[in-house]
Amino acid sequence: MKKYRLILLLVIALSLLPLESGYVSSPEMDSDGFVPAALASFQITSAPLPTSAPTPEPTPAASPASEATNALLAAQSTKVQPPSQSLKTSYVSESIVTSPASQSINEHHAALSSTQKPETPPSPTLVPEAPLSHTLAAETPPSPAPKPETSLSHTLTAETPPSPTPKPEDPPSPSPTPNTDTEIVYPINSYKDENSICLTFDDGGSKKAVELALEVLKQHDVKCTFFVVGKYMKAHPELWKQAIEDGHQVCNHTQNHKWLYELNNEGIKKEILDWETTAAEVLGKDYVENMNQEYPYLRIPYNAGGNSKRVLGIIAELGYIPIGWNLETYYAVLRHHDLSTEPVKPIATEVAAHVLKRVKGGSIVLLHFNMYDVYRLDEIISAIKEKGFTFKLLSEIDL
Repeated sequence: MKKYRLILLLVIALSLLPLESGYVSSPEMDSDGFVPAALASFQITSAPLPTSAPTPEPTPAASPASEATNALLAAQSTKVQPPSQSLKTSYVSESIVTSPASQSINEHHAALSSTQKPETPPSPTLVPEAPLSHTLAAETPPSPAPKPETSLSHTLTAETPPSPTPKPEDPPSPSPTPNTDTEIVYPINSYKDENSICLTFDDGGSKKAVELALEVLKQHDVKCTFFVVGKYMKAHPELWKQAIEDGHQVCNHTQNHKWLYELNNEGIKKEILDWETTAAEVLGKDYVENMNQEYPYLRIPYNAGGNSKRVLGIIAELGYIPIGWNLETYYAVLRHHDLSTEPVKPIATEVAAHVLKRVKGGSIVLLHFNMYDVYRLDEIISAIKEKGFTFKLLSEIDL
């Protein structure tokens, strides 16, 4: 009989043990993992399967020994084991079966929680960390975009503009060389005659200088060739009409004094032909027709394109002969002075000395209609005559 009682106690004890090792985290558990003694009879069993209910086994009559054993096991079960990872932290009503005593205790605690709800400790569940790439994106601000470096070619172009020179080198042609059977003629810089020179003047922007030059030339009965810019001709038409009456020749220096080699073919033609239109308005169509037949001379501004077959081909196509020089004053003298602050007379004296030192038979002398070149024009002409030279028009010499 004692043997059966021991087996029965063992079965009861095993049924009281939780199916999985660990303890249940519940609102009644204290910080040390123990349940209060009032809840010592709280039992956890596995939820019954939804299949057919098993036949209940007959419960043996309680004996003093079994009550003592139950009390002992209940005292031991107050120490609940840590929870398994597979056991959820929330209660599921369908999976927990309690004894009548535990149900009354639950009802008691439910009543207490309705009057004074204890503060719920923060959930032990860890918030998942953000991915590393997101964290880095939040902590590391985007680096500023690098400032684009300035192109060296652009910097040099802005700081060092090209200086005009008497014979600038030509850049690549912006358009093909015109197809023409006309022979290309390079600028004529001098001629063969030891006893004469040809005196020429360019531009015509200074009315005062033009008036003084016309006066001095008339006094000395010297005829010259004037290469007048079209826009200046239009500004003072009366001066150029007087020049024609005095026996001078007015020839083409383009309409706006542009660098011809920087223009395309149509741009070059326009500069030359627009000058003819202006000359026809100021001097008459007959004069332009006579010029084109008798002295079709053109001076290229700055001689920019004087070595370009493309530019020279267009000039030849339009029937012009380019005229250069072998003695000038701007690049030799004027550009070495501050013309905005220095007085005129000393510079004009230097100009006259330079011309008289360099002049020789067959020279094509280039002066400009400015006060530095014409202020001592009377002295220049007188000294050249004293050297035994005569003055000729370009149309009077054999080019």
